[in-house]
Amino acid sequence: MEEINILLLGESGIGKSTFINAFANYLKFPSLDEAKSGDLEILIPFRVKVGINDNITVGEKDQNESLIEGDSSTLGCRVYRFCIGDKVIRLIDTPGIGDTRGVKQDKINLENILAYINQFQYINGICMLFKSNQTRLKDEFKYCVKALVSQLHKSVKDNIIFCFTHTKGSNFKPGNTLELLKKLIKNDLKVELKTNDNTIYCFDNKSLSFIVQHKKDMTFDKFTEISVVFSWEKSVNESQRLLKYLMSLTPCNMRDSGSLYNARVMVSNLAILIVLIAQNIIEEFEKVKHIKKIFTEFLICNTLAAFDDVYLKCLQSIKDDKVTRQNNLEKHARTQNNIFSKYKNNCEKFDNESEKIQQDIDFLEKEINEHEEQVKNIKEYIQTSQEIFPDKIFILKDDYTTYQLTDRRLKQ
Repeated sequence: MEEINILLLGESGIGKSTFINAFANYLKFPSLDEAKSGDLEILIPFRVKVGINDNITVGEKDQNESLIEGDSSTLGCRVYRFCIGDKVIRLIDTPGIGDTRGVKQDKINLENILAYINQFQYINGICMLFKSNQTRLKDEFKYCVKALVSQLHKSVKDNIIFCFTHTKGSNFKPGNTLELLKKLIKNDLKVELKTNDNTIYCFDNKSLSFIVQHKKDMTFDKFTEISVVFSWEKSVNESQRLLKYLMSLTPCNMRDSGSLYNARVMVSNLAILIVLIAQNIIEEFEKVKHIKKIFTEFLICNTLAAFDDVYLKCLQSIKDDKVTRQNNLEKHARTQNNIFSKYKNNCEKFDNESEKIQQDIDFLEKEINEHEEQVKNIKEYIQTSQEIFPDKIFILKDDYTTYQLTDRRLKQ
């Protein structure tokens, strides 16, 4: 079944609850006679005035609706659903703008409306309800409508329509209210909203009250019945025309408006956090200032009073002595570094000299070994020669003596 979602907005006391019941019955019963003989579609409990002090209450008691005179009737957002043929009509009722509970409640209601409609996938139309021939629009109504339109996606403007009630006295025309509406659009909403035959619809819901009284066996004169028949037929035609127009429009995708709404909520929450952080910073800054003040007073009372010239000179002397000690330590450290550098260089030189000495020692040991070998050979040669050549013994002894001297010098 095709579903049609319609959001209703209007000032408190404008008659939204009565309009919802009447609209459902206009679509259900094409003629007044059918409505008189059939079972009325009562979606919301409402009250019909009979005479000066008597009232007729219709429908079952609903916690969302207040029937106390002077109170705002609708207390929260709610959907009223009924079927017409193969179509499901959902009328989204909202608390009246200009709530009797005050401006603060209006703001709460506005936030609730935005949050509530974001749960729908789409909305076919936004219906703003007015009374015909109003002399002024409440400032609260202007503010809330402006706030609501500004927080919905820009595509919503093509799906806004205007319904006027109590139009029988103005020949089913908006009357003076139309000019107020145009000023509201131009000066406050500042969006291009169409005000033509496709967007303006006029009703007179007193015909529903007539049927309620008729079912209570109350009688009316012929002139009244003729007037009510005309009102019913006119309202039926307007209801059918309204439904046909909304079905021709592209539904508003509430995901677009939902994203915008969620972004605004996040920004609003961040703004609150920023304010809280700023307040905490200010509080902490004040605490620091207070502590600084106490500390300053303490110094004045306990320190500065004792600062005479002698004490200052003593402090300066201690400071100078500290600087001198520091300089001496740095100088001593530099001296130690120099000594260490020299020692390191000497060690490197000593290592080089030791290596050379070791090389000389190795060379001398080699020479000594060679001389010892030669001495040994000479001894053997002398001994052999003494036996063979006695006349050359003296010469060889002289050579031997020479080698011995050389050998001693090498060992030394």
